[in-house]
Amino acid sequence: MMSRSLVLFIIFIILKIVHSQEEQFIQTGIHYIYKRKKKSATYFIHLDNHILSSSSSLCTISRPGFGQLEHVQITSYSINIRFKNIFSYLKCSSIYVHAFITNTHTNQLERAIENIQTNTISINRLLPNHNYSLTIKISDEKYMRILPTHIFQTLESSNENILTLSNDDLLTIEQIESFIFPHTHLYIVTLPNHIRRLTNILGNITLSYKINEKQYKYHHIVKPLDNNVISRIGRMTTKTIGFSIELPYENNTSIEYSSKIQLFYLNDQRQSIIDHPVLIKYPQPITVEFLSLSTRSIRIFIRHLCLSYIEVKTIVYHNLNVISRSQCDISKKDLSLVDITNGECPIIFDKLQPEKNYTLSIRATCPITTSSSLSFVFYDRPRNFSFQTTSGLPDNIPLVLSFNNNNRTLSWINSLTHMSYLGPEYYYELFTKLNDNWTLVYHGNSTQYQLKPKLIEKTNLTFRLYVGNRYGRQDNNYSQLNVNIDPIYHSNSNNQIVIIIILISFLFLIIFVFLFFGCYLRSKNLYGKLKKKYKQNGNISDKELDHLRSLTYCNALKDNILYTWNHTPTNVDINKLPKIQRTMIKLERLIGKGAFGEVYAGTMTNNQLVAIKVN
Repeated sequence: MMSRSLVLFIIFIILKIVHSQEEQFIQTGIHYIYKRKKKSATYFIHLDNHILSSSSSLCTISRPGFGQLEHVQITSYSINIRFKNIFSYLKCSSIYVHAFITNTHTNQLERAIENIQTNTISINRLLPNHNYSLTIKISDEKYMRILPTHIFQTLESSNENILTLSNDDLLTIEQIESFIFPHTHLYIVTLPNHIRRLTNILGNITLSYKINEKQYKYHHIVKPLDNNVISRIGRMTTKTIGFSIELPYENNTSIEYSSKIQLFYLNDQRQSIIDHPVLIKYPQPITVEFLSLSTRSIRIFIRHLCLSYIEVKTIVYHNLNVISRSQCDISKKDLSLVDITNGECPIIFDKLQPEKNYTLSIRATCPITTSSSLSFVFYDRPRNFSFQTTSGLPDNIPLVLSFNNNNRTLSWINSLTHMSYLGPEYYYELFTKLNDNWTLVYHGNSTQYQLKPKLIEKTNLTFRLYVGNRYGRQDNNYSQLNVNIDPIYHSNSNNQIVIIIILISFLFLIIFVFLFFGCYLRSKNLYGKLKKKYKQNGNISDKELDHLRSLTYCNALKDNILYTWNHTPTNVDINKLPKIQRTMIKLERLIGKGAFGEVYAGTMTNNQLVAIKVN
């Protein structure tokens, strides 16, 4: 919740900055003031009512909602129009309303109605199946405001019906505003609240420009932008839709574009609205400057982004695989507010591979503030730029050597990127000074080297590390380290302690194995004797054998004189045994038979199982 609140606060601050930089937008073609002379007076036609919207008086040409059509009737030869808001009921003597009807096929002015005093006007004697434009002009003593032009098509001559357009069937707007972004011209259309068919409104954007005295002009039918491209901030009571068109760039920075949008309902060619042409003067596309820091890192300067952007997301691809991501926003430490307001974004990418082709994808998020203080966020589509990392000898950045005295190992790492492995195309060469000569002791791409025994015998050594690739190595760029090795007896002493510990552990293991094996042999021998002694003519049951086995492990029978093999029991021994009354034993079944009698399995009164020989 805190992070979301912080983001909304940042967006609000940026929108305020954008709103305060209105003079910069004037230079890009959003606002234009034309000077017009009529008789002896001078009038100004203002295509955007932003500078006039601050007045709250009813007698102002920028009054919201003025000029909207409320009801239109179309026949084959006439058009009847009723306005929703007119000054006829107000005492505004300094404001004049004029209407002009023009045949769009012949560009002939059919009728001019000056100083309209009623809410309705009728135009008769028109041609059937022709398009006619309705232009409304409002003027006072200083300014003239021209509303977007309505286009209506009369019915065919054979059609005697009356086409009535009102409410949701009648296409009306409150305001059209345009904004210039890198590569994109954006329109935001404010609609009355009664309009419900927002998704059925299409835009026909006409873009024209001139290069080398050759005129280019083309049309684009566009749908309203969805929330993935433009979204509103905060709760809004008005209905708005957005349209955009990509600006073509012909490698020419001195192109002037003229853009015009026509709004119409889908599958309804009887009516449309055309906005005034907007002049886009010398727009600058996004430019990217690549500065190689090394064969694996690059600094990128992105310029001519939208002014006071919210964030800029960048992704580096290689063969459609994402290699690295970064972004510019107000929370980035090495980015200032000046960079954001100027539309600039510096980024560093590292961990790249030399001589590789990469693709840089840039997507900017830009704020929008309309003249009526509505706030939007525009998500520009990703822009892709290709670049290649440099090739040649390794970087001039030496690696940092370090020595571990415990395991006698040298290792190295890059102090800037904290990387040691540079890739399979690179190799290391480690030299040491022996007898005043530099001797190669290691060549490969591993990032560490363990000293050989002949080197450990030395107490002081000097090492040099070079980095090379298939282009060779830089002989003047190397890392050097002086190593002091502890006396070798420390190493022998440690090795002797380890060997002694291993020998003692091995000896204890052997003793334990012998004890366990002796116990096993003795138990097995004792079990065999018991089995032989108690085996009768028949086979002894498994239950009795298991019971005998359980009594033979590790001197379990040493207290019973009857099971002592090296001593024959005497009468004295037998008299020492406890005597059991016959009534305490219950014979159950015959389990053996011999020369001295039969052996039964039985149960004592305490539920103990016993074997009883009966004479």
